Amino acid sequence: TKETVDQQWNTIVQIRQRIQHKRTLLHLEQILREEKTTELALDIIPSKNGLDFYFAKRSDANKFCDSFVHILPARRKKESKSHVGTDTKSNITRFKYTIVIEVSPICKHDLVLLSNKLQNSLFGGRSNLVLCDQVTSSLKFIDPSTKDAAVLVKDFFDIQPLQTTRDLREFIVLDVELLERGCGQASHKQNDDSENSANKTDNYILAEVEVARAEDFGLNDNRFIATSHLGRFLQSGDSVLGYDLTQNNFPDELLAPLRGTELPDVVLVKKKRVKSRKKEKKENVGANDKLSENKTTPLSEHDKPRNLGGETDMVDFPS
Repeated sequence: TKETVDQQWNTIVQIRQRIQHKRTLLHLEQILREEKTTELALDIIPSKNGLDFYFAKRSDANKFCDSFVHILPARRKKESKSHVGTDTKSNITRFKYTIVIEVSPICKHDLVLLSNKLQNSLFGGRSNLVLCDQVTSSLKFIDPSTKDAAVLVKDFFDIQPLQTTRDLREFIVLDVELLERGCGQASHKQNDDSENSANKTDNYILAEVEVARAEDFGLNDNRFIATSHLGRFLQSGDSVLGYDLTQNNFPDELLAPLRGTELPDVVLVKKKRVKSRKKEKKENVGANDKLSENKTTPLSEHDKPRNLGGETDMVDFPS
């Protein structure tokens, strides 16, 4: 119970990430459990912008922190202690400790405009507008217009996303023209998971992709040409998610790293997954069964959803 945890905990580790969207709080807890980094925690409680982990021993909390920073791009931001009481007989003073770990605000599929310094160190000054392609203990970026990739292993907090997955829009692929030799264009029978294979940069193929906004499709003739790394995975008729930069008025100081060049109209991010009818039907049946059960059976304490908080936001993990 909460009262028991309040009596037993000695150190609380607060995981915090300052981002706007709310996506993978439960997934973060699952990943940490799979990594067996939470075995010593008395409890895990969602809170504003993150998760709170309670430990009976300060040493257990420190072990957790050491493991955590090897899972995500994070830093140990601050530590504090508060006086709990003093045993007058033994003259022992008791404290409770708080450790705050901050997670990088960059998530997978975020669009990032690199500073001049990072452009030079990561891409030799060739690339400035990049996508976050993978999040582990480091950040992997890819330039969608050249397919060049680089990994950032430090200074995670010197960058902010220009666009996040909250800003993704759906486009319809009208045509794909490959710009390099590869293993060929996608087919509808191709396994969609191939886009997530281990060596992803080698699997990408540059292409010029003609797209139209899904909301405009059939209503007007607005079209865009995007140079994209997704040539292997796209063909005419597919749906693709991307950033529409034509409808954003970014402040000039934010665009300073472009050094006079213009933003592209569209940056394509990933092919939109289409659920098979069989899978969709199975999910619907399962949802209906669950609904029927809930009408007759009251929720146990274990089944009741935890209050995740209106502003709880966590990092996006690689698929």
